[in-house]
Amino acid sequence: MSVGLLAAHIPILVCLLLCAMRTTHSLNARSHCWHQQQSHLKSFPSHHNHCHPFFLRENQYRFDIYLSLLGHSRHTRTEITTTKMEMANDTNDEKMIENSGSKKRTREEEAEGAQKVTTLEELSKDKQNPRMVRQRSESNNDPDLLSLRQLRLEAIFHPKFENESQSNGAGGNSDGGDSKRKNMLEQVSKGHGYLEASLKHSGSLLLWSGEQRYYSKNSTDNAFSMVGEILLRQHFARAWWLNDESSSDVGCGDEVVVKSGRGEEKYKECSSYVLSNRLTLAFEVVTSVLGHHGSIPKKDFLVLTAVADKSCERFYSTAEVARMAQKFRLPHNDYWTFRTETSAKSLFEWYDREREVALAKGVCKDMDNITDGRRLRSLYPHSDFQGEIVEGIVVRYVPYSKQFQNATAFNNTSDGADVVMEEGEGVANDHVNAGQVMDQLAIESERILDLVPPERPPSFVIFSSAKKDEEINSLDHSKNAVLTTDVRELYSKNTGNDEVIENALCSVLTETDGQRRTIHRLGKSKGQDTRGKKNAVDVPGLVNELLLANSNESANGQIVFDTETIRIANLIQTLHSMNRSIEFKLLKEEMIPTAAKKNGGKKVSNTTRWLCIIHVMRDSVFPQYMKKMDVKKDMMLYRGFCVQMMLNGDEDIESPEYCRDTTTDTTVGDDGPPLMLKMKFLPYMVRTFGCRNGLKILEQKGVLGFEQYTTNLLMKWGMSSTAINTWRPFFSSWGSYANEMLQQNGNQRRKEGGGKGIMTQNEDLPPLTAQNYLHHLERFNKLFEEGKIGSNNCNAQSKNPCDFRGAVIVVSLNKEDASVAADLLSASLGGCRRSSNVNGISEDDMHLAMSPVDGGLVVDAVVEDGFGALRKHCKKFEDAIHVVLVGCDDEVIDASIDISMRDKKKQKGMLKGWRKCKCKTVVDVPQSCFSTASVGKDGSCDGDVDKDPSSLSESDSEELPALVKKLITLSGSLPKADERPGALLFFPGIPGSGKSTLCGAVSTESLCAKLDQMDAHMNDDGKISLSKKEGANEKTGESNSNFDRPVIVRVGDAVKEKYWPLVKRERLEHKPSLYVADKNSTPTVWNTIAEVCAESRGVFAPVLPDSAALSTTTLMFAASADGSYKREYVFPFSLQYLAVCLSRVLQRPQKSHRGKLDAATDNACMIVVKFFCLYKGLTADRVKETCEDMANEAGTVQIGSDTFFITVPFFVDNSPRDLPKDLHDALVDAIQLQCKVDSGGQADGAPIMSEIETRLRSLITSHLDMLQALTVSKEASCESFLSQIVSLTNSLDSYDISGESKVASLPKIKIVSIDVNATDVHHTLKDAAASDSSIAEFLDKGGKFDPSSIDADEKKTARYIKDTHVTMVHCSRSSQHEMRQRFGSLEGSELDVVVNGFLFNDEIAALSVEIPGKTLGNQSLDVPPSENEFAHITVWCGDGVEAVKSNSLPSMVEKGLAKKVDFQNRVSLHGVLRFWLTE
Repeated sequence: MSVGLLAAHIPILVCLLLCAMRTTHSLNARSHCWHQQQSHLKSFPSHHNHCHPFFLRENQYRFDIYLSLLGHSRHTRTEITTTKMEMANDTNDEKMIENSGSKKRTREEEAEGAQKVTTLEELSKDKQNPRMVRQRSESNNDPDLLSLRQLRLEAIFHPKFENESQSNGAGGNSDGGDSKRKNMLEQVSKGHGYLEASLKHSGSLLLWSGEQRYYSKNSTDNAFSMVGEILLRQHFARAWWLNDESSSDVGCGDEVVVKSGRGEEKYKECSSYVLSNRLTLAFEVVTSVLGHHGSIPKKDFLVLTAVADKSCERFYSTAEVARMAQKFRLPHNDYWTFRTETSAKSLFEWYDREREVALAKGVCKDMDNITDGRRLRSLYPHSDFQGEIVEGIVVRYVPYSKQFQNATAFNNTSDGADVVMEEGEGVANDHVNAGQVMDQLAIESERILDLVPPERPPSFVIFSSAKKDEEINSLDHSKNAVLTTDVRELYSKNTGNDEVIENALCSVLTETDGQRRTIHRLGKSKGQDTRGKKNAVDVPGLVNELLLANSNESANGQIVFDTETIRIANLIQTLHSMNRSIEFKLLKEEMIPTAAKKNGGKKVSNTTRWLCIIHVMRDSVFPQYMKKMDVKKDMMLYRGFCVQMMLNGDEDIESPEYCRDTTTDTTVGDDGPPLMLKMKFLPYMVRTFGCRNGLKILEQKGVLGFEQYTTNLLMKWGMSSTAINTWRPFFSSWGSYANEMLQQNGNQRRKEGGGKGIMTQNEDLPPLTAQNYLHHLERFNKLFEEGKIGSNNCNAQSKNPCDFRGAVIVVSLNKEDASVAADLLSASLGGCRRSSNVNGISEDDMHLAMSPVDGGLVVDAVVEDGFGALRKHCKKFEDAIHVVLVGCDDEVIDASIDISMRDKKKQKGMLKGWRKCKCKTVVDVPQSCFSTASVGKDGSCDGDVDKDPSSLSESDSEELPALVKKLITLSGSLPKADERPGALLFFPGIPGSGKSTLCGAVSTESLCAKLDQMDAHMNDDGKISLSKKEGANEKTGESNSNFDRPVIVRVGDAVKEKYWPLVKRERLEHKPSLYVADKNSTPTVWNTIAEVCAESRGVFAPVLPDSAALSTTTLMFAASADGSYKREYVFPFSLQYLAVCLSRVLQRPQKSHRGKLDAATDNACMIVVKFFCLYKGLTADRVKETCEDMANEAGTVQIGSDTFFITVPFFVDNSPRDLPKDLHDALVDAIQLQCKVDSGGQADGAPIMSEIETRLRSLITSHLDMLQALTVSKEASCESFLSQIVSLTNSLDSYDISGESKVASLPKIKIVSIDVNATDVHHTLKDAAASDSSIAEFLDKGGKFDPSSIDADEKKTARYIKDTHVTMVHCSRSSQHEMRQRFGSLEGSELDVVVNGFLFNDEIAALSVEIPGKTLGNQSLDVPPSENEFAHITVWCGDGVEAVKSNSLPSMVEKGLAKKVDFQNRVSLHGVLRFWLTE
């Protein structure tokens, strides 16, 4: 380096020195330090002048900053795992390459890539795909984002808006959809605007920002974006095929005569327009290859649904969308307008009338009749291209002033036909202009449709059918792979995993264009502190630094960042602070030229862009964000959200200084979200939500659980009884069919019932999955309509419960004979549940077996199993148990040659015990009956075709039908079971909430008194039906003269056994009961409660405090040691609620509480705070949403269309007064401490807890009067509580149970883990010991590793762990529902974990690991992160040490109590994701 150059960089060295010193100063000192550095940087060359103070954010980045200021990449080595890379072979004879390994290249080497790839020439010879091997990577490299200076919107789509409420039954709660409909009609009646409706197509979202900038909903450079790009370009070729528009269309006949085409020219023109005007075009891509929706489309196509103007954050009005679409012949949607109150009302009335049966042709015809305008016709009519199954309609309210203020945005049509509309005319006469403009656009749409008729084939058909090849060659279309590719054919030829398909698609695009963008994925950030973590860039952290820099400079009167940058940064900061399900995906886009010819003979220079995709993973985030934002100031939270991150040296993208333009945006209301509704049709919903989405329920819970799920769906949607009765048999039959198919796939993990399969897999059909279910549904529909499926299936007859009740124990001398006989007997009795564990039968199983809805239980057993476990059930269920001994005669035993005389004697002795079993009946049946006949439940017998009829005895052919009839008759003598649904009331709350006071008010007498009180105020037609008949005592369920339902109040603190198993047992015994669970029910048990309700036919009824108490609390806590990094924590209850609960606990007399939580308890306040923190991460809304989700998934009985919430008044005012500051601060400190203790961040919190406990008690006592004045009286709360219980019971009494289905329960998950082989783990340790003496020394002390001698259950002695695994989530930290929701689809998936280090001391040892983001195999799936902050494999435990202590190893290392060895050579261990189930 020359002396001059060295001198020029002296200021940079000074800058680095200041950066190193900065870490010891506060934020203010850091800001001051920056201003000192600024004077030095002014003397740098111009390309360094965009630096900002947050570049010096981290001390470990100082060398990277130096490289950045020198103009180099902040990483001199790039580690990229490139699956397949290519340089296309063209006239310059450039070489194709495939880099399947890990190639490290400097920026200079990348610039000289054309010279270096020749050494890898042989790798490019891919026989399967010689044209293209794809460029794409998963990269570990952080970009030089320290030079971030601009943020720009790259791609956006409408914010999430809601479906209309379908509630029309009792118990349904009015929601935003209903209120929006009312608001729309009100605005139209006042003449402020009109309604427009469009068809909702079923497909995938595609966003296009010009050129190759295609995006799917939450990603890019994938199959969705590439298929969309191909279809759009094929559309341009089809739409602009003929130059002479007056001539007849020659693309429709058998012999195609090609004249000319302008498709590619118009595509590039449109692309240029989109790019130069900063637009994003949104399309619905409708294909058969990207996953199935409502129906397999007849042809692949796409429809333009929205246009976003990113420069002013607004979406085009329909008139503007139509104008632009017609200018370029883009395929817009079908639109209708409703400009008067009469037509608007007619629209909604028509929908309410037709939504259960609507199909595409009928919808379009009816809408044409209702509209008071003309239809804007799509180039792709729904019936001709997608088919008759239509998803629904989208209805939008359009204010006149917004719709036509920009009416002259496009004043010319695509072909020069002017639409007469003077600028400003729309404001003068909105009503007239609305009709004129939309009608003129409709006329133009009809003209274009005549030019491009639906019959015209796609471009690949046109070219393949053309006769005059010379004319095609003159247009160079025959070499255009994009225009000649049929994506369906491409998919059929490239079967395999997603990578194979994507490579094939990319090959088509690259062959056509020559130059394609390459996307490198730099990991995902979920907003947590990602500093120092691999594969993650802390996007929120960078943005926070940007805002800090802007704040510091703004305070000095300087403008650092433009408005768009700040608005995007504020949005990211808000999302991060919400601590919700948000993922930030950082991408590096490179345009590397691969063929000079395609670019006019000029080699295009490399260009690089940095992109960030903001992935909103939960729809609930959208309304939560809307509540936080100021509509007129803050940026909307979009879907398909992608942001470009501009760095130093990037060309500026101009952005006007503005506040969001709501004056011309028709998607945003003046005071909130847009007035838009999705109104769906039942035929589509049945297919997608029922048949497709229900496959997951079918796999988890079987046919019966699926039936309950679909029944709940129909009720939730508010469908008529006619529709429900029509679709129930359909769903039952589909459940049986699909269950058979899933079992044949090997995916069915639970098997219900016996009997023969109803269907075999068709070799022409793919295995049944949610992605291709329509192939099977089409086959099923044909069979169902022909009556070939469903009529002989007991499950399909949902309304007719199986005839048998009770349990049959089928006993034989060997397991195989017992199983065959039990299967046949189960089917003969009507499809009873099956079991193979006679000693595992529980009391719950017996209660279910006695229910006519659950159809009995058949268990197979062998003589040696014994009857000891069965004896205890005979005491309570003697009349419901039957024993059938199959082939157990002494003669059969004596004739056996496979067993010894001793064993024969033992069998005979045990058989005597079986025959003396005190049950309803014991019967001997010869084995020949089950091997020669198949019996229907009516007793008819079908002979075995493999047997000679002459060989059958008369007794054999008659004995089994007689047995079946006898069992059914005996079960009929059982007391009639009360199958009315009941309810389980539970309390999501914390100690001190008043739960026990409410429960103490519930009794048969109090409910009868409340009934009398309410009945006195009822009209003559009132339906309160709690008749005063025989009832049950609240404690025993025995009869009572005043009430006809058992009322059971079970106090948790008084129960000596496990609480929820007791609740389940009592609910099964008294199904119609009103069961009140007097126990604080935290989120971890909600799924258990839902499953208890499902199995016992109960309503899932959460009891919640009022909205003032159930009100989201948001707190900001430091998440880093220096306090500079903060995270937002949310809780569903208010601090006032917490304070009142604390005061009530402390007011309990000492040692008076059963649960030992009163004033005498040393840490009473912190126990209540701990309960409060158990709800961390849930908002008030999310509490209700989670309850609804769990109830729906479990298949609980639903009243009306919604979960039945009981809301009890708590506070006097809806907005209770603020807490005194000292009390508020003490509560916040207590919550923060508890959160740290819960997360393991506070090793020893006892001293601090004691201090806060004392502080809280003192403050609660001093503010006691104020706190007591906040709440309503106990009497008022109890009065409201009892009234709502009576209303609930009234709904239960009117509930129609005739078509209800039984529900199977799921085993409980203890942990979700990635299981790895213990031998592989110890080989890894042994290899590491060879290069590190401390590991070798540890292994010597730990003893010899012998897999055969390991005892995983021995915890008293030092031992190696046998079942080595990575814990993903433990049941103590997540509900069953959440675990199954997050990991259910991954169970059994294979994946490789990467070992990167070893942590150990004398007590515990573990390998630290990195968990991959994807599973292995053809269908790779996303892997959620581990709930443990320290992902590891516990290897060894010392004497008396629990394995859980390994979670503390990182903190031990920091304190010097343990040692960590980082592995230089990382090791991959193969693992399988498993559920560890409780016994």
